[in-house]
Amino acid sequence: MKTRIIPVIANAVKQSGFFVILNLIQYPLICRRLRVKPAMTFWACVLAMTLFLALGTTSSAFAQSGTTGPLTWVLEDNTLTISGEGAMPNYSIANTPPWFQYGYHEDIIYTIVIEPGVTHIGNFAFYYCKSLTSVTLPDGLITIGDEAFYGNPSLPSITIPAGVTTIGDRAFKACTSFPTITIPCSVTKIGDGCFMFCSNLTSIEVESENNYYTSKDGVLFNKDKTTLICCPAGKIGTSYVIPDGVTHIEAVAFISCLSLTEITIPNSVKTIGYEAFNHCMNVTSLVIPDGVTKIERWTFYGCENLISITLPESITIIEYCAFAECHNLPSITIPENVTEIAMSVFAECYKLDSITIPEKVTAIKATAFYCCTSLGSINIPDNVTLIEVGAFYGCTSLPSITLPDGITSLESGVFAACTSLGSINTPNSVTRIEAGVFYGCTSLSSIAIPDNVTWIGEEAFSHCKSLTSITIPDGVTSIEKQTFLSCTSLTSIVIPESVTNIGWRSFAYCENLTLITNYNPVPAVINPNVFFGVKQSECRLEVPVASVEDYKSAAVWKDFYITGIGEEDIDELRITNYELRVYPNPACEELTIDNEQLTVENIEIFDLTGKIVGVYPCGYPETTINISHLPVGIYVVQARLKNGAVQRGKVVKN
Repeated sequence: MKTRIIPVIANAVKQSGFFVILNLIQYPLICRRLRVKPAMTFWACVLAMTLFLALGTTSSAFAQSGTTGPLTWVLEDNTLTISGEGAMPNYSIANTPPWFQYGYHEDIIYTIVIEPGVTHIGNFAFYYCKSLTSVTLPDGLITIGDEAFYGNPSLPSITIPAGVTTIGDRAFKACTSFPTITIPCSVTKIGDGCFMFCSNLTSIEVESENNYYTSKDGVLFNKDKTTLICCPAGKIGTSYVIPDGVTHIEAVAFISCLSLTEITIPNSVKTIGYEAFNHCMNVTSLVIPDGVTKIERWTFYGCENLISITLPESITIIEYCAFAECHNLPSITIPENVTEIAMSVFAECYKLDSITIPEKVTAIKATAFYCCTSLGSINIPDNVTLIEVGAFYGCTSLPSITLPDGITSLESGVFAACTSLGSINTPNSVTRIEAGVFYGCTSLSSIAIPDNVTWIGEEAFSHCKSLTSITIPDGVTSIEKQTFLSCTSLTSIVIPESVTNIGWRSFAYCENLTLITNYNPVPAVINPNVFFGVKQSECRLEVPVASVEDYKSAAVWKDFYITGIGEEDIDELRITNYELRVYPNPACEELTIDNEQLTVENIEIFDLTGKIVGVYPCGYPETTINISHLPVGIYVVQARLKNGAVQRGKVVKN
């Protein structure tokens, strides 16, 4: 498990821009696979991994005896003996016990003997002693700390002595060889996840005199059986019926119960803890009873064969990653009172083909539908005002989407790698298109960027191989790096006067680009790689008439075929052997579009700043457009054909 995060960290450190985002939007799932608490920050993970790697040095720097708080330890003949009077200190991944090297890295601790007088086994004390096969605990021991025996896969059994009152969080987690364990009558507290991932544990027994805990059929409960604490991961049988009267299912209660295919939850259950059914990989269906109001984080994560789940209308909150990696879940009905689609909640639900989002939802959080590769349709309610980073990343079957008017920003990578996305309705409320929003949307052939957009981030349309034309709205001041990289079908682009910066490789490999209309009178200083792969001598560059000579002497720009905007007043747009006639030209009241030999979808009219002043459906065989309301001047008439091709011409309005 240690190595899985290293490539992600390495890539994040060495890369910049959108690709860092692609790595970090997967962070919740990476953390989960590594069993790292989601609250742990990214840099805490980096620190933890650095410590793991740093500890892989030679053992010559580590003593084989010493002290631990008031106690003494000695490692001899593969036996670690701890003696003295009092409590062992608590340790952690950042402050490891002095024998950690021998148990974790060198695998030379086979036996541990804790002698009488020791009252507390510290947190993290024997973490991942992978070759440990025998442990002796003394009478007089009172507490076993958090993660004290975490990850001891070779330990076949352990006897908890009478007198122990507290067993810490995850104390025996991933002790995969335990077949059974007995809780003595003295125990008053068992921490969260104490026996999680004990894959061979078939039964948890509790001494009958214990006043706090009990067991039934090998399953651990509180004394009055209102809380189900732990169903052992190795429980024998394929079905389990939770007893009626249970009101709470504890966190991680059924985690990795791989033998179970059916779990029945009674109507008495009102609360379910986080990760309760995490990685119940063979459970096929579940019904959550009415009265449950929250599905907590990671609850059904990794239930790969879950094909049906029923949620009651009482649910108002579904937390992050709740259904992530439920690979075979085809559909789910979200209760109508849910107001947020949480982070990564349906990530990698590969079979999820449709979903209805309730009207009360206002936010779709980061990576919510990450790589839902079968998702063919989705509704976004009008109340949604926020769609976060990578929310629909990799939804390769999604053909179209309509966004509500309240959306103001398209966040980084939100539709990246949606390879079937052919159209999107972007509302005028959008003011920012962040990095990589449409990266790799190879079917996207056209998009109308709203007039209010003032920012388009790097790689926003990179590798949109079907995109044929683009008009950047006035108000955008910078075309960031690689914005239109490898848009191989792009034939025309309109750049407004407001753009003063064009980043490196912005139009690189746009090999079919034949027309650039640039309204900026001052040639921007650009890198030669901005148009790398563009046949500049065959591409027409239209600029303000007064700036033609400046562009002809400017580096990079001078290599285009340069003409002045409005220098040529034409009344025909020619496509192969056909012609589209626009007349009269000049015009005063009306323009007539004669398209008898062409299939035109619509006619768009722009002023010389690049602002669209009208969009008109095109009838057959001709269409008349009233232009009497337009100010006197020169306009660009753009014909968009049904096959996606675009042609432009100039008309004069008198």
